[in-house]
Amino acid sequence: MEKVIKLVHCADIHLGSEPTFLKSKATLRGEELLLTFEKLIDFCQMEKVDILLIAGDLFESNNISDRYIKSVISAFAKIPDTIIAICGGNHDPITLDCAFNNNTLSDNVIIFSDFQTYRFPARGFMISGAGFTSSAQSSTNFHNKKAEGNLINIGIFHGDIYSSESDKNPISVSDIENSDYDYIALGHIHARTEIIRHDNVFYAYSGCLEGRGFDEVGKKGFYYGEIGKGYNNLKFIQAGKRVHYIIDVDISSCSNLSDMEKKIELEMHKHSKDISKDLFKINLIGGIPQSFSFSTEALVARFSEKVFYIKVIDKTTYEVDFNVLAQENSLMGIFAKKMLSKIENAKSEEEKTMLKQALNFGIKASHSKLGGIYED
Repeated sequence: MEKVIKLVHCADIHLGSEPTFLKSKATLRGEELLLTFEKLIDFCQMEKVDILLIAGDLFESNNISDRYIKSVISAFAKIPDTIIAICGGNHDPITLDCAFNNNTLSDNVIIFSDFQTYRFPARGFMISGAGFTSSAQSSTNFHNKKAEGNLINIGIFHGDIYSSESDKNPISVSDIENSDYDYIALGHIHARTEIIRHDNVFYAYSGCLEGRGFDEVGKKGFYYGEIGKGYNNLKFIQAGKRVHYIIDVDISSCSNLSDMEKKIELEMHKHSKDISKDLFKINLIGGIPQSFSFSTEALVARFSEKVFYIKVIDKTTYEVDFNVLAQENSLMGIFAKKMLSKIENAKSEEEKTMLKQALNFGIKASHSKLGGIYED
């Protein structure tokens, strides 16, 4: 086999961020992001990684505590034999006030702003890339770089391959696939892709290192493995301390809070190996009788000692014959009659769905079941 190198690819760590929805636990979660990053550095040291690629948004912003900057610089110095390549992201662009300005970095760290190339012939690879120099970038900074000799050719960019109209560095997939890179490390999209191959060009988004909200569900981490000319065995390594889950739980068969608690916990265990560590958004679904009233706050209280965080949303519907209800001489009867008429005359399926939801919500409101969203 030709020359191969060990590589780690991560992105979108957002050090310094504290998810505000966690309230009293927000600061703890911010510290956990830093601990996960430091464990990544330990992994690079243990595995004797040749190059660590951080494809943008290492920091949440350029206005970040010196404590985080010093922690990162100290961590980088722990792996002097690993080349650390970083490109500026839209959250931490390379500007006069960026986090690394006026700080001395160890010799193994290279920072990409404008497009440039670094060569390491003794180690068998070269790396090219570009980063953000402001928070928005409507024209691409992706450039091809011809491979030189037998050097493994690596690219690193922070940008959006999914929208040509993006102001976050739109990158053309055809430009990527027609390039001369052996591997391109991408950042910005927080959802990981598989390693994509086109001829001998490999590329991927590693996704974020840790999920920070319910728009970042599932296992998070980084890519690690060996690459070479036309060769790539990078594998996903889970690094996140905690996982966010969104779970639909059908409570149609439940008749009390205890039944609901058991059903929810059963579904949690189907997804999570350790529910005490993880974060859950529970969507309650299914049809329930009008006589069944429950409190989402009470449900959350039952899990306060069982999980790190839970949010409960009531999306159940009442088992009501609305046509019968519409015949009643009551406020609810009048309401149901008017809503059914609007549903019948709806101009689209989307409008019809929204009106049905409004009808159900109105019936629930009449039974004092508002407040169906609760989190702890």
